Amino acid sequence: MQNPRIHFFPTILGIFLALLSVPLAQGQAKSSKAIEFLDPPAYAPVPKHPDDEHSIQENLKKSKNRKSQERSLREEPFQPKSPSWKQQLRKQIQDEHEDPRNRTYLLELSLTVPLTVTKGDKSGYGQNPAHGFHLYWRRGGSHSDGRSGLFVGWRMAAFSGTGFYRKEPGSFGLLYLGPSIGWGSLNRPYEDSGRSHPRSLSAEDTNRSGYLWALGLSAAHSQGNSETTPESERKNDFTSRRLAFDSPGLWAEGRFFYSYVRNLSVSPLIGFQWGTEKIIIYAGVGFGGWT
Repeated sequence: MQNPRIHFFPTILGIFLALLSVPLAQGQAKSSKAIEFLDPPAYAPVPKHPDDEHSIQENLKKSKNRKSQERSLREEPFQPKSPSWKQQLRKQIQDEHEDPRNRTYLLELSLTVPLTVTKGDKSGYGQNPAHGFHLYWRRGGSHSDGRSGLFVGWRMAAFSGTGFYRKEPGSFGLLYLGPSIGWGSLNRPYEDSGRSHPRSLSAEDTNRSGYLWALGLSAAHSQGNSETTPESERKNDFTSRRLAFDSPGLWAEGRFFYSYVRNLSVSPLIGFQWGTEKIIIYAGVGFGGWT
């Protein structure tokens, strides 16, 4: 016969466990229900800047412009921008200094403003602007760059104006012709002196590139007009006569050469022409070309 306590103990233990599991299940259901139905936290609204709408419109406009530019670049072929006149001039200067130059012959046209000093029977000479032509050969050519050397050439100078001879008015025109000899120098070009090419048109590109002092003897062709003075007198400038020696006929000039592009030069100059009872002093500028 079995002991009734043995059957009774398991029964009591099962009832206790069942009663204990009920509240645990209810607690788990409550906790899961509370977690499932939690509301999200409330956030404060971000304040709107008054310029935000304007910035958005600007960004949209920039985006449209960028898209239109990209579309035009895809549709139209690329065309390089034409160089400006400064870039073209800089290119000419560089090409000129890269091109070897001999610079043996100089042909120059000069424009001058004369002043005449008279004596004796001549007085009151007033002169018009004058001009002259010069042709020079430089001994040695480019091999003489940077050194002083001999210049040989030919000069023609024309002067005109009005004045008085023995207190009688008249007009004159004098054309002086004669050989010339001089002493001068030209600086070395940039490429021969080791200097870099000019970067822009500045004082460096128009620096003094040389000088020339020249003199000579000349004869004069006269073309004058006067109603009272006799034409037979040789020292009368108001008469018309063929080429004759206007004693002493000595002249001299000094100039500085400033080089520019294409073998061109600009040269300030001063000089004088000595004739019968007069000295013509003049100053001006010459425009020359070298070959």
